[in-house]
Amino acid sequence: MPVLANLDLLTVGIVVAATCVLGFAVYFSDPKSITNKTFLFFSLITAIWGIVNYLEFQFTEPLLKLWMTRLIVFLAVFHAMLIYTLFLVFPNERFSFSKYYKFIILPLTLFTSILTLTPAVFVEVSNLHGEVTSLTTNWGIMLFVILAIYFVINALNFLFKKLHNAKSTTEKKSLILISIGFILSFSLILILAMIVPVFFSDTRFNKYSSLLIFPFIAFSAYAILKHKLLQIKSGKSLIIIFILLTIVFLGFVYLRNNTEVMLAGVIYLIIIIFSIFLIKILIHEAQQKIEIQNLAQELKIANDRLKEIEELKSEFISLATHHISSPLTSINNSISILKEENYNTLSQGGRELLDSSEQSTANLIQVIQDFLTVYRLDDDKTKYKFTEVDLNQIIKKALDSISFRIDEKKIFATYSFDSHEKYTVNGDMYKLEQAFISILKNSVKNVPKNGEINITVTRKNNRYEINISDNGIRNLPNISDRLRRKFTDSGNEFEANMLGNSLGLYSAKQTFIAHSGNLSIKKKDNSSGAEFVIIL
Repeated sequence: MPVLANLDLLTVGIVVAATCVLGFAVYFSDPKSITNKTFLFFSLITAIWGIVNYLEFQFTEPLLKLWMTRLIVFLAVFHAMLIYTLFLVFPNERFSFSKYYKFIILPLTLFTSILTLTPAVFVEVSNLHGEVTSLTTNWGIMLFVILAIYFVINALNFLFKKLHNAKSTTEKKSLILISIGFILSFSLILILAMIVPVFFSDTRFNKYSSLLIFPFIAFSAYAILKHKLLQIKSGKSLIIIFILLTIVFLGFVYLRNNTEVMLAGVIYLIIIIFSIFLIKILIHEAQQKIEIQNLAQELKIANDRLKEIEELKSEFISLATHHISSPLTSINNSISILKEENYNTLSQGGRELLDSSEQSTANLIQVIQDFLTVYRLDDDKTKYKFTEVDLNQIIKKALDSISFRIDEKKIFATYSFDSHEKYTVNGDMYKLEQAFISILKNSVKNVPKNGEINITVTRKNNRYEINISDNGIRNLPNISDRLRRKFTDSGNEFEANMLGNSLGLYSAKQTFIAHSGNLSIKKKDNSSGAEFVIIL
């Protein structure tokens, strides 16, 4: 049967595919890890070693067979050294090698590997009959055997120590699987690929060297994919890729001559290379998916924590403002009662002091109210009740609410509008009235005695423009800051007397924006006074 005739080729193809897929999957999962790098190098040497073992049997010329045999042993030196190194560094991401490793192990490995390419190890080969090749060895073969056995025994020792020190049950199960695969594979390799060829001059099993290492690859793959030993992602995709490679390779084993086999091998190698790039993409996507999931989880935790903080902040602000405003309201009521009962009996200085106290207390209460309004705006807790309202009536009510202050400073206030126009807008009557009151308060505060405040309403492009101008004196370098910022700073000292007005203007603008409008402010041309422009 053609399949049986090419059984050695089939084993080489399957093991090379499994080894390369697993090696690059481990490496791409964390390219910076010393364990993953070592595993990749071990996998590549294993794959090349298996391919060279197969190719050695395709040659019949003694000199070529001699050099292929030397190359097999050359790779076997590094194969044994890498399995030793793998279990030395496993499962660390970073590892500091000892001086013994750097100045004894590495030089000895390099020396032995070079020695295997000389007649000091293999002198000649001769074909006895069929597939059996006779090897003439030299003194160097003992150095190779001793070094290889040293590496394998110490690797097994490292593995058992890590198994003993394993902290979790999952890690122990993974290491037990790897240990079983390691013992099976390297026992077979020592017997069939080393002792039999070297001491009995029989190389018939060498072409199945890939099959000898397969138990270790299979058990390691199961431990890595099943128990996430080296944090491999997209395990199912890797299995599918391996199965597809195996199916593709099954078609090659029916080939009948060496030329077809060599060409098929090149094609299969190209397919493996493309599969490696596919593995890289799949693992990268899997890692990104996990990172996104982790970020989403962290974001959810942070968002929940932020909600808790916002609730605490809301409770604190409400509680604090209540405990501040309540005493101030009591003080203001007491001052009002005192004025009603004893105002005329006080001296001029006493009256001025009482008026000043009443005004300051009222200002503080207004600051607290404005602060709460701004907080609710910023915290998106302000709810608007939109209905059709008369803009003209809102402005009139706002003027009436501060008329006592206008009269107190003897301000000349005018309000111009078209009596035939119906000024209807969709809005919250109370919120709009408070916004206009805040603007008018600002004007009244800054306008001197006997000053002027002029209000005009005009219709422009299906919208209303309300202009509130005054001749008040303002010293802020950029008066529009009061609309963009809750608090203003005139330089080195904070203008405490402007605090309530700043909050009020900021709150007013936010109210107009919520009504799909806007509020802007500019200085008048005579550099004294300001003009507020409201669009609704």
